[in-house]
Amino acid sequence: MRTVVPIIGAAALLLAGCTGEGDGGDPEPTASEGEAAVFDSLAPVEIAPPAGFVLAEGEERTDLMAENAVTQAFGIEGDQFTDDRLIVTSYLLEPGVDTAAYDAQLDLVLAYDEGRGFAADQNTHYPALMHREEGVQRYTEFPIDDGDAERPLVKQNNYYVFSGNRVIQVTCQWRYHFEDIRTACTDLTQNIAYPEDW
Repeated sequence: MRTVVPIIGAAALLLAGCTGEGDGGDPEPTASEGEAAVFDSLAPVEIAPPAGFVLAEGEERTDLMAENAVTQAFGIEGDQFTDDRLIVTSYLLEPGVDTAAYDAQLDLVLAYDEGRGFAADQNTHYPALMHREEGVQRYTEFPIDDGDAERPLVKQNNYYVFSGNRVIQVTCQWRYHFEDIRTACTDLTQNIAYPEDW
């Protein structure tokens, strides 16, 4: 039931955008049309751990989309496995990078994944809605060669939202605890807070 609310909200926004305003004329241009916002600082990432998760102190994302980044990672409380994680990273891209439309965002994500060596099918991407912000969802998986033949893959759902040259990436990664990660991922992506100037 919780997932229906953002979909209905998105549909309402689309309908409102198509109807114009007042006298049926074209709507006034907004700040997001034309020139993209250029920020000189990262969007802060200060997130409370979802229920049943704890902050993984000192853990950083090793495969960054951009050098200027800050990360928070969360693991399942009491879990001995390090592959089941929620990872949130805020990036600051170089000014002038095109992030205005879905296709431009997707190009950045696909190039990033190619650089990470992910061989996931090119069609495993979708438009996403993360707490009322449109972005890209991308599924990836990669093998782990540690002798566990029953679970040889680590799997990820990655969500990316863009605002000018800012990007927030939420990675929901699992190997052993899919249900725990899925539940916490839904909560995190539906309630993530953005800075006021996002």
